[in-house]
Amino acid sequence: GTMTRPATSPEGAMLWPRWQPDGGHLAFSWSRRDETDIHVVDADGSGAPVEVTHTKTMKSPSGWAPDGRSLLFAENGDVLLLTRDASGWASRPLLATPASEESASVSPDGRWVAYASDETGRAEVYLQLFPRLGAKVQVSTEGGYSPVWSHDGRELCYARERPGAYTGDLWAVAVGAGEPP
Repeated sequence: GTMTRPATSPEGAMLWPRWQPDGGHLAFSWSRRDETDIHVVDADGSGAPVEVTHTKTMKSPSGWAPDGRSLLFAENGDVLLLTRDASGWASRPLLATPASEESASVSPDGRWVAYASDETGRAEVYLQLFPRLGAKVQVSTEGGYSPVWSHDGRELCYARERPGAYTGDLWAVAVGAGEPP
């Protein structure tokens, strides 16, 4: 119930915070000087942020897998999967196509990944099995971005721009338990 400040407060902008599912850690982009990397810090503020990526490009974490060992992030129009094992953190491409993919979110049961892609010429929301990708299902039909799962995984919410306006709409779709076609 007491708010505390981490012992080490980094200089620069801390962007796109994402809680680990068990609440034990927080991942965020740390933008400073000419680089933006992903860091992970203990949620209780007991340790310094740990750099888990290091390149000169912008990276934005979008969400953890339910097991808390893998983090999805966007970099250069692709979605990468950052996984921690006994030897440390390593990333690999998850969604890497000529289109731009971003805002990946894993379902609470760990079976699906939702993401936005501009492969049709505008951002739309898609679903694929996770972690083994397969046939994809287009969820939105008139534009969509920033998909987020409901706590129980039965709905997928996403934003959609309203043409000619500075505001958008929030949409929710029911997600069944079946396999994609």
